[in-house]
Amino acid sequence: NAQVNQTIRIGSSPLLIAAHHGHMNVVSILLAHKAAVNQAKIDRVFPLFVAAQEGHADIVRVLLEHRAHVNQTRSDGASSLYMASQLGHVNLCQILLDHHALVNQATLEGVSPLFIATSKGHEDTSVQNSTQTYRQSVVVGIVGMWHLNIYFTCNSYRSFELFQ
Repeated sequence: NAQVNQTIRIGSSPLLIAAHHGHMNVVSILLAHKAAVNQAKIDRVFPLFVAAQEGHADIVRVLLEHRAHVNQTRSDGASSLYMASQLGHVNLCQILLDHHALVNQATLEGVSPLFIATSKGHEDTSVQNSTQTYRQSVVVGIVGMWHLNIYFTCNSYRSFELFQ
């Protein structure tokens, strides 16, 4: 019998590799054979993190159903929600939040999912042409929890609101 949790030297497990590459069938087979869902590499990268990073919503759901720790972090403190927010995977952010991801969990540098998403410019834009005011609602990938509204007039910063 093959050992489903055996890793290579840097700590990558078969589940981590399958989650990273989006191989849903392989992930399901490994989990059915008791693969360790939270097993991390040396740098503490784990299957849920790489699935969120790569935008694999189906794999994220399956890992969470198998009790993946939604607030587990990489060695720098980045969580799966942080990574999904950074890359603009709004649907994954919602899935993670539905499983109680901590919306304010920051990296060791103090960078939150909200901060990284806004710095990367992930937005849901609606343009209102009346009175030459452009309203951008930066959804930041944490839809339903926090929205940052930034109001622009003629492409210059005007004001912002943060609301729940």
